[in-house]
Amino acid sequence: MGKGNYVGIRDSNIEPICGRPLGLKFDAQTCLLYITDAYFGLLVVGPNGGSAIKLAILTEGVPFKFKNGLDIDTSTKMIYFTDSSILFQRRDADFLISSSDRTGQLLKYNPYTGDA
Repeated sequence: MGKGNYVGIRDSNIEPICGRPLGLKFDAQTCLLYITDAYFGLLVVGPNGGSAIKLAILTEGVPFKFKNGLDIDTSTKMIYFTDSSILFQRRDADFLISSSDRTGQLLKYNPYTGDA
């Protein structure tokens, strides 16, 4: 690997601008790639690539803060993902760990209705 200018790679202050994908799942039937990004929410990339499209950034009026795991139910096509906290972002993980935050949740996205 050659040397280069990698400013920001380890700077967690850049994450909210650039994103931090933590969950990826490819749906082989639809050729869609679903992504949970710690800052940008639930995203999808179509079969021809290109820019990711935001599918969901909040549920019941509460914005996501720290999205991570992701899975697809192959029979229903429902997307399940986790949000570790409604209080702390990924870059604040140290605070999340040391706090008594129990706001993490398992969420479901319905691709037919667009509801999270």
